[in-house]
Amino acid sequence: MPLISIIVPVYKVKEIYLRQCIDSLVNQTFGDIEIILVDDGTPDNGGAICDEYALQDERVKVIHQKNLGVSASRNNGLELATGTWITFVDADDWIELNACEKLKDIIINEDLELLIFALKVNFPDKEMNNPFWNKSYTHLEKDDIEELQLQLLYKTVSKYRPPYNMVGVAVCKLYKAEFLKKFDLKYNKNLSLSEDGVFVFQALENVEKAMYVNEYLYHYRKHNESATNRYRENAEIDYGKALEALEGCLMGFGKKGRFYKAFYYRAIFNLFALSNQLYCNENNPASTLEKVNNIRKICNSEPYLSAIKKIKIVDFSKNSSYYRKIGYGMLKLRAYYIFYYFCFIKQKINS
Repeated sequence: MPLISIIVPVYKVKEIYLRQCIDSLVNQTFGDIEIILVDDGTPDNGGAICDEYALQDERVKVIHQKNLGVSASRNNGLELATGTWITFVDADDWIELNACEKLKDIIINEDLELLIFALKVNFPDKEMNNPFWNKSYTHLEKDDIEELQLQLLYKTVSKYRPPYNMVGVAVCKLYKAEFLKKFDLKYNKNLSLSEDGVFVFQALENVEKAMYVNEYLYHYRKHNESATNRYRENAEIDYGKALEALEGCLMGFGKKGRFYKAFYYRAIFNLFALSNQLYCNENNPASTLEKVNNIRKICNSEPYLSAIKKIKIVDFSKNSSYYRKIGYGMLKLRAYYIFYYFCFIKQKINS
């Protein structure tokens, strides 16, 4: 039984990225690991590349499946995993060659269920440290965990605000397999967005023995920012389901106060994402009138309606970009036509 199982979903990843990812795993300085590559029906040669590594290294296991999505891929990896500890790596990212060795030293000497570690965000032209916490090495108490949950929902509501809000991503966490099985923690296959955030929120809620270590062992590849403006036909449904699942966590765990403030901030943020990816996107074939009416309709539906009513402009503006400050003011005033053209022009400038 290996100490650590590493699960990697593979779907439409550039070969150079995929090889860099797998090379960083098979060349770990600590060898008692298991690498599970889940070929999610990728239409390129990713599946063959996975098989190539499996032939070279007996620690590499490959699952080939029809395209089921990243949640099903991670869940199927969990089913196959035999390690005492579980971690996830995205196929276009990579980890430091001594990552497992450093993590091993901690999990062997500490009584833990969850270990969170830091990451580096890698842009095409620069690298940025992104810690999740303001201490280098700490056991997480209940209040600390709640701050991480708040950060997951919307970082400006939390007391600690890293450069990028990534505490809710699947990576940079080492879970004890017994802990995941005890609470039957799995990824929601019905979600196309925030499936990792929901999983992490639930894990944080149930964990009793957690630790954060400020070791930058993971490299998160940040692609072109224009991806946030890519046309998404099902954006309204996808974002709606994600918010519904997160609100279900709040209700199910009896969260109140700042948690709902963070949730409403996230809902407002999603309105801008919806505008960029759907309502104000130049690839949307609907007429301007239809798009504006859809903006009006979504703003008058829950949870967006409550978010706009309850979050004051002055509060939202404190840590928001100039673009979002102005845009949110328009939504508050129900100036939907102006908001539409404002977002449309902003997107054209950035494209």
